[in-house]
Amino acid sequence: MIPELTKRIIKRITREIVQSELPHNLVLEKCYICGGEDFNSLFQKDRFGLNVKTVQCNHCQFQMINPIPTQKYIDKFYSSKRYRALYTGVLGAKDNSYDFAHEKMKGNLNFFTNNPELTENGCSILDFGCAVGLFVSSFRKKFQSELAVGIEPGSHISKANGDKQVNIYPSIDKVPQDQRF
Repeated sequence: MIPELTKRIIKRITREIVQSELPHNLVLEKCYICGGEDFNSLFQKDRFGLNVKTVQCNHCQFQMINPIPTQKYIDKFYSSKRYRALYTGVLGAKDNSYDFAHEKMKGNLNFFTNNPELTENGCSILDFGCAVGLFVSSFRKKFQSELAVGIEPGSHISKANGDKQVNIYPSIDKVPQDQRF
């Protein structure tokens, strides 16, 4: 359950974002997989209540957000205290986002550990919004997966990737065509 203070912080930041920059920094995109332009709307808002629409391509069923924020907006948002506060539920406190991400990563690894049928024949993952690639790197090591790739549009975050064994790309169109997920 989310504490009341955290709910208030998320609501305040969401209101600031929705009323200020986000509506002016969205661009319609074609499907990243097949190039389709016909989508079915799945969700009108994201988990924080931001007006970020999730759609499904009617041709290949790929799900994505569309319209998408511009690269300039993404870089500004992810480097701001707003994002950290939305992500951790703490406003103005020390940045504990690494600890938060590490706990989340452990939970994601446990999901695969507790469902061995997903990894017994080898598997590949494509982690959208991977930040510095913590989950990608950990997954690769734990399951000896040769194909664990991350997508991180926030250029300031993807440049911080210290594990050179992890491939992090700025967008899906930069992932080599021969890699399948």
